[in-house]
Amino acid sequence: MSDKDDDTSTPTQSGDPIGGFKRAMGRLFKSKEDKLENALATISSIQACKDAAITGEENLRLLAVCRLGDFGSKSFDTLDIALNDESKIIRAMTAGVLASLADNRAIPILEAHTSDDDEIVRDAISFALDWLQTRGEDVVDEPLMPEALFAGGEQILEATPIRTSDDVIVTNGYQVSDTKLQFRSTIANKTSETISEVTIAILSFPPDSLLQPYGRTQIISSIKPGKSESVEFEFYVNSEAIEGEIVSSVIFVNGDGERIAAKSGNCFIRSIYSQIEPFEMNADEFQAMKKGKTTWNREHVVEVEAKTLFKIVKKLSERYNLHSLRTESSVKDGMLMGVVAGTGKGKFTDARLTVTITLVGKVGEGISKVRIDTISDDSELIQIAASEFFERLQIEIQDIE
Repeated sequence: MSDKDDDTSTPTQSGDPIGGFKRAMGRLFKSKEDKLENALATISSIQACKDAAITGEENLRLLAVCRLGDFGSKSFDTLDIALNDESKIIRAMTAGVLASLADNRAIPILEAHTSDDDEIVRDAISFALDWLQTRGEDVVDEPLMPEALFAGGEQILEATPIRTSDDVIVTNGYQVSDTKLQFRSTIANKTSETISEVTIAILSFPPDSLLQPYGRTQIISSIKPGKSESVEFEFYVNSEAIEGEIVSSVIFVNGDGERIAAKSGNCFIRSIYSQIEPFEMNADEFQAMKKGKTTWNREHVVEVEAKTLFKIVKKLSERYNLHSLRTESSVKDGMLMGVVAGTGKGKFTDARLTVTITLVGKVGEGISKVRIDTISDDSELIQIAASEFFERLQIEIQDIE
């Protein structure tokens, strides 16, 4: 514990964690550009916060951990990981964020880290545990659906049924093309009786990038045992960057006339490349664009041979509407290094985007390292562009196994 502070009655007043946080903020404010504002702009959604808290550089990880507190228990999994961060400041701040949620379900998460090898972190965790045990609440998960939901004066959902079913299976998915997003919900009846009045309702969606569909509820009159039916909701896209959750509900009537809720879950959506068109740019223009623009990168180890990975990356870059700026590979001492760079432009704002994928791996071995760098005029695009590219890359790798 530091003795720089006169009042050392609680670990939060010890000086070191807060001082470290202030110094980190100071580093962000040193530049003439508002780096803090730019950094915060890239972590506006929970998924962006989770990504940044684990894969970002230290200052951004710190910001992301703090912002995760806005999402309550949905951020527990990532905050648990952050308690293993290499930075003691981030670990101490994570303990404080968990305490600030006043949710007693955070207690076992913190208890698993009470033997941290740093005294400051141990004190922060101890204080957080004392705080929760004194002032925390026994929070329960929110109901599957709200008691009533209104949109523009229209009631979307009636009172929540008391019972839920594990035998009516809901599968959600989406597809983005041009300026439309099709959200599809498939309901499979695994019960031994016909279910009726199956009501599917859209409870929420990312309003900053999607326009509300015409009609947020649809009804399937009946579904026989062992059969399934689907409905689609059409959203209009009004932004290059789509990221967030579509939350839906499914209610049906069983053979006894009871209203039952199915477990519909949330559908996480992320899309940018469908809203991008190729944009030709030469090497000099690319270098000029890099100056003063917001950047993002992420690195991963993937289980695929380097030559195969290079082929997959080239195909993805073409499929994702990127103009080819650079595509090359070389082998030296049995190691393959490849670079694929492409440029695009947003259909809505004309914001430019560059994506550079660098990969390296030993020829003939089934493991490689890949780094994805994104640069854009619009800070909202870079994290989504890198994450969507990597997600698709993982799917392509799995498909060849």
